[in-house]
Amino acid sequence: SLKERGFESHQGSLGGRSTTLGELRKIVGDRQVASISLLDVLEHLVDADEPLSAVAELAAEHAALVVVSVPNVTHSDVGLKLVFGGWDVTETGLLDKTHVRFYTRRSLEQALRSFGLYKFGEANVELAVSDQHFPATHPALGDRTSIHRYLMALRRDAVGDEMVNQFVWVCATGPRAAADGVIAEREPQRPFLSIVVRTRGSRLHGLREVFTCLAAQ
Repeated sequence: SLKERGFESHQGSLGGRSTTLGELRKIVGDRQVASISLLDVLEHLVDADEPLSAVAELAAEHAALVVVSVPNVTHSDVGLKLVFGGWDVTETGLLDKTHVRFYTRRSLEQALRSFGLYKFGEANVELAVSDQHFPATHPALGDRTSIHRYLMALRRDAVGDEMVNQFVWVCATGPRAAADGVIAEREPQRPFLSIVVRTRGSRLHGLREVFTCLAAQ
């Protein structure tokens, strides 16, 4: 279809870094690359590291921009249903049956930075009602229910993106950051509690009583 409409097109596979980079360099030849678009690609790759590394390297060689588009798994419709234990895989959409990776804003930023791709602009697609907005009788999806208003208030206060259906970001190349997408330490070491006591140097008996009380507890 692309060729019939006068566009240059090539078919290839996204595999290992060297293989993918070699194929892309062969297609580009001695031309200058202005931008590279990865639209609805990353979420379908079992191993996204190798091809993404190749794309980032090619972009760095040409000082090209990289446009990335992936679904937002933290859309409010997905979260509201998940509170009730629902996870509805569909033919297409946010939970497309062919998706093997799921991205939040934080995890996508971490993944891109680990390959030297840094977001400097975004034009996200927002949908108040996504393809996951079903069934109509779901208690958390109806905007007139108390549970919906309560959960949505919590969601908005916690973090944005509740209506973002698709992250669409433009990135520039830079140094690769450390990959930190996997949480190794679930609960960092910290004091059990902190206590603030109102006291003065002339009221040491009050401070002594506080310490005595804490020691007894």
